[in-house]
Amino acid sequence: MSQIVKVNYYDAFHCIGSKCPFTCCQEWAISVDEDTLEKWKGVTLETIGIKDEKRATSTLCDCVEKEESEYVIALKKDKTCPFLNKDKLCSVVLGVGEDYLSKTCTTYPRHVHKVGDQEEYSLDFGCPAVIDLIYLEEKGVYFISEGAKAHQPSVLEEVRKMILECIQDETYTLTESILMAYCCLLELIEEEGLSIEVVEAYESKEYLEALVTEMRTMKVEAIDSFWERNEQFLDRIQLYQKDETYTKDIEAYSVLAERLEEYYSDTWLLEKNEAFEMQYQGFEKLLRNYLAAEIWANVLRDHMTLDHMVMVYQWVILEYCAIKQLTFLKWVSEEQRMVDYNMVRDAIMMIARMIAYDQDEIEKCLAYSFEEPILDWGTLALIVGSGKI
Repeated sequence: MSQIVKVNYYDAFHCIGSKCPFTCCQEWAISVDEDTLEKWKGVTLETIGIKDEKRATSTLCDCVEKEESEYVIALKKDKTCPFLNKDKLCSVVLGVGEDYLSKTCTTYPRHVHKVGDQEEYSLDFGCPAVIDLIYLEEKGVYFISEGAKAHQPSVLEEVRKMILECIQDETYTLTESILMAYCCLLELIEEEGLSIEVVEAYESKEYLEALVTEMRTMKVEAIDSFWERNEQFLDRIQLYQKDETYTKDIEAYSVLAERLEEYYSDTWLLEKNEAFEMQYQGFEKLLRNYLAAEIWANVLRDHMTLDHMVMVYQWVILEYCAIKQLTFLKWVSEEQRMVDYNMVRDAIMMIARMIAYDQDEIEKCLAYSFEEPILDWGTLALIVGSGKI
């Protein structure tokens, strides 16, 4: 039996149903497995309380369409699930019970990934209720093992541990933590013989102190970072626009991002960005928790190489920067309003719903924005910027 490791708030999750501000029954392609399709053949729409005279004898299967190699629920014109009722509850559950839900609907936002002899349980940040959980984690994100089986960590697991220790070390600013971890990763790629002992050398306090001291002498212009972050945000939007996997809210903010230079001067943007950064720092704990959970869940999977880990780490950090830029755009568009939790939570949720962690997709997206799939340290540092967060 595999060892099970869960993110510490995993078992605390429960769906908030009709109270959810952003239902997962909207805009996403919800896959339907073969077993569920078989069950749906004998269930009419009327059985689950959907009255449609034009489709009086239609079954649930008539609300499904083929998309490439899988079946998905065909969304309505407003991009909501046809089974979502006016109270934002599932008609399938109300009519015939949870046993008739597809596996996707039953498990989301839960994910299980295999890493060596471990099964790792995490939660997806596309669900706002998950973000609420990490917002409350004052002690930070950690991981709970279930089962008595002894586990010998692999070299790449040690690399992931090194990254997480950097991200969660509050003696450094979050920006420093992000860039220190990336510097270590780039140097590890150059190591000829990678071992746990080699990785541990990069975890030493002496090494990290020397590294951060050097980093503090290298500043980037705030306005250059701002425009680079804005460009990367727009790249993410453009890549996913064709799949219509972003909300109308995202579309509105992408238009604002495209026209920032037309609306505002660099001087005005710098002043606004400085004021924004001061308020945004109040969410440092939330963002450290988010990064730790996202890194743990995604940078290591079976059959990954160190190069793959570095690319996924880059992707997580670009996601983090997109969240920051979206929050800034929301804040600017709502004048005289403080940066509040709902604003940050919504930005995390929206970006998480756009971002995929498929290896081929990541390489394609990095190739779209950059010449090489693994960025040099200076390029990532420019995007992240010199602020504290």
